[in-house]
Amino acid sequence: MNDPLETYRAARDDVAAWLDELRALVEAEPALRHDAGDGTQSLARTVARLRDGRFILAVVGEFSSGKSFLLNALLGKVEFEQRPGGRRISGLLATDINPSTATITELTYSADESATALYAGGRAERVPIANLARFVAVGDEGKLHDATGGEDGGAPLLVRVAVDSPFLRSGFVVADTPGLASINPAHRRATLSYLPGADAVLYLIDTQQPFTEGDASFLGIVRRYIESVFIVQTKIDLWRMSEGPSTSSGQATSEGWQLAAQRIVAQAALHAPGTPVFPLSAREYAEGLLTRDETLIAQSRFREFLEALDASLVATTGRSRLRRAAAEARRIATRAADALTFDAGALETSSDTLRARREAVAPALKAFDAAAAAARDRLAAAGGDLGSVTRARGEAMRAALARTLTRTFDTTDVARLRDRAKLHILVDDVLATAIGRFAADAADLIAKRLRDEAKAASASVVGAARDADRDGVLPLLLDAVSAERLPVTEDAARAFGADASSGAWGSDLETGLRSSVVLGALGGPAVGLVDAIARRFGAATGDSYMKRELLADLSAGLYAAFDDELAAYVDTIAARVETIARDLGARVAALAPRVHAEALGPLERALAAHANGADRSAAASAARDRAAEARALATRIETRTEAFARESRIERAERADPGVPLDPQAGRERVAPAETARFDPQTYEHGLRPERWRVVVLGAFKRGKSSLINAIAGSRVLPDEGAEVEMHFPVHVRYGPEHKAYALGDDAGWNAIPLTEALEASTRTPLLIETPWTLPRQLVLVHTPAFDSGFPLAVEIVRAAASSASEILALFSRQLSDRELDLYGTIAQNGKAMTFVHTMADHEDGAERRNVVMLADRYLRERAIAPQRIFTTSTLEYREALEAGRAPAGWNELRALESTLEAHAEEHMQRLARSARERAERERLATAGSAAAAAVPSERRSFLRRFFGGR
Repeated sequence: MNDPLETYRAARDDVAAWLDELRALVEAEPALRHDAGDGTQSLARTVARLRDGRFILAVVGEFSSGKSFLLNALLGKVEFEQRPGGRRISGLLATDINPSTATITELTYSADESATALYAGGRAERVPIANLARFVAVGDEGKLHDATGGEDGGAPLLVRVAVDSPFLRSGFVVADTPGLASINPAHRRATLSYLPGADAVLYLIDTQQPFTEGDASFLGIVRRYIESVFIVQTKIDLWRMSEGPSTSSGQATSEGWQLAAQRIVAQAALHAPGTPVFPLSAREYAEGLLTRDETLIAQSRFREFLEALDASLVATTGRSRLRRAAAEARRIATRAADALTFDAGALETSSDTLRARREAVAPALKAFDAAAAAARDRLAAAGGDLGSVTRARGEAMRAALARTLTRTFDTTDVARLRDRAKLHILVDDVLATAIGRFAADAADLIAKRLRDEAKAASASVVGAARDADRDGVLPLLLDAVSAERLPVTEDAARAFGADASSGAWGSDLETGLRSSVVLGALGGPAVGLVDAIARRFGAATGDSYMKRELLADLSAGLYAAFDDELAAYVDTIAARVETIARDLGARVAALAPRVHAEALGPLERALAAHANGADRSAAASAARDRAAEARALATRIETRTEAFARESRIERAERADPGVPLDPQAGRERVAPAETARFDPQTYEHGLRPERWRVVVLGAFKRGKSSLINAIAGSRVLPDEGAEVEMHFPVHVRYGPEHKAYALGDDAGWNAIPLTEALEASTRTPLLIETPWTLPRQLVLVHTPAFDSGFPLAVEIVRAAASSASEILALFSRQLSDRELDLYGTIAQNGKAMTFVHTMADHEDGAERRNVVMLADRYLRERAIAPQRIFTTSTLEYREALEAGRAPAGWNELRALESTLEAHAEEHMQRLARSARERAERERLATAGSAAAAAVPSERRSFLRRFFGGR
């Protein structure tokens, strides 16, 4: 297999080099100098983020779950230490049984090792590395600051440690988080507030306590909002004794840790579907490193975990970063190419016409200035409205939550309320449901409104300038401005103190908002409420404080304090939304000087060329060549990014199963889909095979999705739209030797079901239908639910299906509605190839069909949606032609559409075959090299193994 990190670095370096070329082109052009601040500096920042970007790992676990030992092994910072009673392994972080991490310890790479404690007031304190283990610990050893007390006191918010570690140097930042079960509320707050910005969460479970109620609660919540979560089963070396029934030869069928792993895998499938489980021994790995014992290292199972971690991060965060870089390259390249094209056009224009245009453009520029200022104010006002709506919805959520929590406390056994850990589970589950619903609704509203307002602002400014441009001087420039998107996600991430290319924000705007809102609430108000209740119970003696006293205290002020904190939290969210809108308004206002420069600059430079007698024809030709070069660079970056994205998904799938040697059935039981309809995007994604070429078919109700898929498949695979039972979930159709149906289970596995039950099952879960067609074997046609069907999950499901697509078919009839354009515009931001299909065109004459396509192309480009092509089809006319033994009508492009999809799938299969051959050749050469160096321990090809492998 390829090394995922090396594959990512190769793609990253290629993209960064082409971005540098694009930056050099922009810097060298007089036509672009007015925009250097936005163009070249933006490209420089993008390159810096790519080259310097680190993958952020948050390590989470209960008290003494093996976090610090795992981190010491991960960093390679281990050594033997002589102590009374014998030799033991020690490391940079404390590994004693008593201490537990007291604050976030963020480990970054530096050749010069140092540690700095950062405090809430901005104070920074250097910490001697020799004292670090005690400084960040609680318990008897943690006495160097007051983080061990019940109050926050003067404890640091974060301890940043610079470590000379090969693992960190390879591109990682690792955060050791405080234990979730700590009695100090600041510890839980610190952990939960850190997670939205993490690229992956490593959740540690001790083999001795395999999957507790607390594990189920935490993973069930976090898995909804963070894509890359790994369950790490620790300390398997302590449970290598054989257990279970013996075979006929007297050998036990499994070791103790394997039985624990079986439980963890099964429970993870129920509570956190799609989350991989990796049993390992950090102690065996560390000892193997110190003694250069390859057998011990292999037995530790550490390397398999590292390779899967690499592949997952590369396929999620790495892919997101490259796509954002590609989008920025396209934005800057398009602006550069447009400016150069304007220059070329001006150079080819007579001086009299140029002077006339210079005079004629003044009213349009004045109108643009006024409209930009007005749009800035409207965006600020829209932000205020959104803030008010957010606060109002928060108030309604708080009122409902008060009733739910009171009822929950009233019906819960007092022993459960007294147990802080179980009280956290209780409050988190209730609050996660209420805040989760609020966050989902608020995120969808905020994201849609911000995008709509941003588009409307740009449209109003451009429209005002068009109206004032009576002589038609600025249409191309205004078209270019209209086609640009304002960076809503980036501004939102910054307002929430996050990086749009990392963590939950790397997925999309809605996911970033939901994750930050929910986890922030659980790490803030929820922690405060639990701590206040726990203090009441802790201060009482015996049974003097019971449920009656608790309910009385809640009524007397305990709940009011929690509600005030929750109200303040909602107000903070609303204020951040208002900030996002103001920032977007500032961006619109900043368009005015740019438009002035791009409108007048080409005219002035062309007039100067006239006056100087320059070769204007040659200069115009050169400008057009450089415009083409800028566009070509952006295309090269996009092509490299998408090729990497496909390869990384395949790599991630190959490494997703660590081959845990459990007993024969451990973790392999199929988990059936839930009886009620619910949708987990992560489970859906984990159930998809990355080597498939998925064509996702989107459309509103009765746009002919089923009919189109049936026509391409060559048989009636799906029922017609409008059937008695409506398909609410994605239905995947692909080749199989016979007709079969499968339903997606909660473990991301596909369970065979009778074909007769498939239609009913599609109301609850995604389906896979195999049919014996003649199309390419890797081609998959995906029917998605009508996004306007009224089914509550429809839009979320459509977006999830679209994000997993290789390409998208977007269906429409007669005219694209605003709702269709809104959805397709959002989906287009994923950067997937989109083909549009005008369906049911048999009801129109030739002129009407041409007009429909022209209007659709215009509406799409106004929304900055670039279709690969717009096909005109009729499945009814196509079927009638086949039945009559004639060719379909000349205007009916269904066969051309089918051939296009078939060609794309064939090209994809050829790429897969080529990659497989190259991989096999690399493995052959590596094997030959290993054989030649048999006397020397082999150096594995994995990037991490080159650092950690014994020599």
